[in-house]
Amino acid sequence: MNQSEATNPIKDSRDWLVSILNGAPAKPHYPADYQSFVSSAELEGVSALVYPPLIEQAPQSDLAARFRDQIRQHAARTMLLQEERIRVLQILNKTDPLILKGEAMAYACYRQYQERPMTDLDILVPDTRLKSVSDSLIEAGYRRADSSSGDLVMPQVSFSKILTLGVTNVLDVHTALFNRPGLQNLLGYEELLICAQHGKHPVGMIPSLGNLLIHASLHLMAHHFNSRRLIWLYDIKLLLEKMSDEDDRHVIKFCQRHRLAAAILKAVQASRVVFPSGHCALSDQLEKQAVAQIAPHISTGLLKAESQFSLVIQDWNSLRGIRQRGTWLRQHLLPAPDYMMQRYNLVGKWRLPFYYLWRILRGSVKLFSSK
Repeated sequence: MNQSEATNPIKDSRDWLVSILNGAPAKPHYPADYQSFVSSAELEGVSALVYPPLIEQAPQSDLAARFRDQIRQHAARTMLLQEERIRVLQILNKTDPLILKGEAMAYACYRQYQERPMTDLDILVPDTRLKSVSDSLIEAGYRRADSSSGDLVMPQVSFSKILTLGVTNVLDVHTALFNRPGLQNLLGYEELLICAQHGKHPVGMIPSLGNLLIHASLHLMAHHFNSRRLIWLYDIKLLLEKMSDEDDRHVIKFCQRHRLAAAILKAVQASRVVFPSGHCALSDQLEKQAVAQIAPHISTGLLKAESQFSLVIQDWNSLRGIRQRGTWLRQHLLPAPDYMMQRYNLVGKWRLPFYYLWRILRGSVKLFSSK
């Protein structure tokens, strides 16, 4: 590839990343693209996945050298975080937390832990155990972040602990899998616990492969409707490869029960477009079921969301009754005073009314101008 052909370095870098992840030769391209490629790999979360074929096929290249420093720093940071996460999960074992997202995927599907980057550790606990978990984490040296909203908007609490300079472990404790109101009650703790995997994680439990696919697919739809990071699509690719017939049947039954075949299918197709493979029986079954579902789940409307405003309308339609909608509005517009004081660095509470008004006006402008 010559310089004149690199009209869009970001797109070219993503295409190159995809080709390497699909098994194409990882030979360096034009040197001017190297930095864009390294940056794109980090942004897409696949640096540790593309480095091995690159170092194997072009070990002396300048591109391999640039990656080498990044991978070494990532490995050192990951090792420190992995040790801390195992330690803190051992402390929380008595509350039986379920490990979610990147941490669960790293142990369930990837060859090595460091191949699956993650910004934080996510766990799910029943809301009745949230206080016990919070007390244990604070005793272990973690600091609880002020929550911006209530459980209808943000059913999770974040904790953090500085491990060393530049490395902080963030732990998100969820009481529901999804923030979107219409999805919060679809897949609860007790249902996930029934077929959770024991032994895959050194000290904790992770959902079954079928439930991991459901969570990954709905999370992609509910929270990243306009984003398709390669690592999220690669997660789904690996899950589809590793799932058994029993896992497939579990997904199909879930979609049939909740009328969500179209939503799961959308995520599966998004992954298979980027990472094509052979025949996928699950995809065929989801497609047939999606066509047959005349009245899909109300949250399937998220698939058609084109702006932040349309997402808010979808959330509003998912709520039931004046009381629930009133609570949802209050949690959005009037978060806790402690959060507001910290968020806007306020010294005196007398300024709060002005900042609440500012928050509402600013949020309205962003909402109606979003595309």
